[in-house]
Amino acid sequence: KLHGIFEAVSAGQMKIDPHAWTLDGEEDTPFPAQVRVKVRMQCLPLTEDQFRPILAKNYRQHDTNCFWFELDASQNEKLISLLSASPVRSIVSSLHRPTKPATSCQLSSAPIVDQGDGTSRMTRLDLHSCTSTGNDKEIGRA
Repeated sequence: KLHGIFEAVSAGQMKIDPHAWTLDGEEDTPFPAQVRVKVRMQCLPLTEDQFRPILAKNYRQHDTNCFWFELDASQNEKLISLLSASPVRSIVSSLHRPTKPATSCQLSSAPIVDQGDGTSRMTRLDLHSCTSTGNDKEIGRA
């Protein structure tokens, strides 16, 4: 699932948060390669069926569960448009296109946990999702 638009703000590192993407926050992370990210837009999760047509040419021929991350301008615009249709909240409005303000959009199955200090942390993650959400201190899979 894709949960929004995120910008890497650090180089990749190992175990920035050693307990990221665990249910109880006590186990070792199953995704040790991580990068700090800034949330540009948090959205309702998009399933792969929703974004697969946009990335169709990026899927590897022999392994349709993997795809090349580089997007061309057209793919980028289409993906931003799809994500912009269901924002949960907009953090930074300096995207290439205006974002709709979140009104009645709510996360129905919230994988985000408020840490009580103004940040959030993802507690569970689908294999195709690559990032957590929150502020600059947040992390994602590299």
